[in-house]
Amino acid sequence: DTVVVCKKGAFYGKEGVVKQVGKKIQVAVGGVPVRLTTKEIAFPPSSGKVQQQKAKSTVGGPKMSKMAQRALELDSSADSPVDMSASSTPSPRDTGATMKTKSNTVDCIGLNFEESRRKSIDAFSKAAMQNRSVVYILHGHGTGVLKKKIRSWLQGDRQWVKSFRAADQADGGDAFTRVELKKQKLF
Repeated sequence: DTVVVCKKGAFYGKEGVVKQVGKKIQVAVGGVPVRLTTKEIAFPPSSGKVQQQKAKSTVGGPKMSKMAQRALELDSSADSPVDMSASSTPSPRDTGATMKTKSNTVDCIGLNFEESRRKSIDAFSKAAMQNRSVVYILHGHGTGVLKKKIRSWLQGDRQWVKSFRAADQADGGDAFTRVELKKQKLF
C-alpha cells in the first residue's frame, strides 16, 4: 500500500510503500527504509499521483491488503484521532451548517507561515479521513501578516481547498478563516 509521510522532516509529504507492519510501520520512501507510527502516515487522496496502484476490488467494495488491515488493527488499539474501525461503511460527508469546535480548528497563533501551512495541511488530511468538509484556521488579528499569507496560499491551493472565507461572527469572525474542503477520494 502507498502512504504519505506526515512526520516533520526530510520525508514530510513524500509518498512511500509499506514494507512491514509491527509496532512501527516500515515504509520505503524513495528506496530509503523509514520506521513510522500510524499517526505519522496517512493514505494519499486518489486525486494525487498514486493512482498507478489500484486496490483490488470485490463485489462488496475495495479490499485492503493484509498489511493495511494489520496496521489498522494495531492502530485501533492505540489512542488514534481517526476511528478507522467502521471503515467498511463510509459515513456520509457532513453537509450544511458546521460549528467551529476544537477538533475542526487549527491553532496557528505564534507560528510562522510555513509552520501554519504544514499544520493546516495535516488538519485537512485528517478532516478528509474523517469525512468532514470544513476546517477553521485560527490566525488571530495581530499585524494581519499571517492571515494575509494564509489566505493567499488558500486561494492558490488546488488539492484541498474548495472555498474559504472569514468565519461568521459567532465563530470568531475575521480572526478565523473557514475553509471548505474538496471531496477527497480515499481509495
